[in-house]
Amino acid sequence: MTSKRYYWLKVENSFMDRHDVKLIRNFKGNMLHCNANVTAYVTLLLESVTHEGYLRFSEDNHYEMDDLAALCYLTEEEFTPLFEFLIKKGIIEVEIDKTLYFPYVSKHLGTEVDSAERVRKHREKKKKDAKVLHCNTEVTNSNTELELELEKEKEKKDLIVITNNFTKDSFEFKVASGLYLSIKARNENFKKPKLDDWASVIDKMKRLDKISESDIINTLGFAIKDSFWQNNILSTVKFRKQYDQLYLKAKDVVKSKGVSNEWDID
Repeated sequence: MTSKRYYWLKVENSFMDRHDVKLIRNFKGNMLHCNANVTAYVTLLLESVTHEGYLRFSEDNHYEMDDLAALCYLTEEEFTPLFEFLIKKGIIEVEIDKTLYFPYVSKHLGTEVDSAERVRKHREKKKKDAKVLHCNTEVTNSNTELELELEKEKEKKDLIVITNNFTKDSFEFKVASGLYLSIKARNENFKKPKLDDWASVIDKMKRLDKISESDIINTLGFAIKDSFWQNNILSTVKFRKQYDQLYLKAKDVVKSKGVSNEWDID
């Protein structure tokens, strides 16, 4: 039996007091009531939950403005100023292929398959039965419970895939770590970032931007050796943002000076 997966947002009690939510409530660009704009934002958050913060109409098509407005029960004229405001403030990010990304969701996402819920209910029932019958709590697991335990182990493996943690031997983590070490070598006070977050950006460059590993290495190799760019590319986010410009400059250097941009990440 295939398990269903459930998602939810872990919203803090102080959600309405968050700085970004206050900005949305105070937005006056579409003349709507403040709560209408917050409702529209939360609607988009919930729409992106099952894709871990990404929102796209289909694999081949992105959402058009009128589609997004309809999702939020707003007219396109009401929604467009709010959407542009959310992008300007970095509350929504737009990928190169126009996929929308909501940073809040990736940081507050909860998920599990229904087998985990069944395990919890089974254990709760077992505890209640134990109290009523005063039976020995160390009774050998029944076949049913063993099956549930096996399902839970499968659930753990599924969750490991979703967390997007990168092993130290992965290409993405090696690039992130290499960039950090190159910066640290020039500035010993540079604060160590969450390398898994940096690696996630490299993953997006490969998966969403369709950039090859060799192009990533050669372009970043140019950036960390160049006297100007090495002081400006201080994260993989900045590297991704400036990639197109860096790629062209890296090619010019190879062509005009015959200098290799190869970079050993091992």
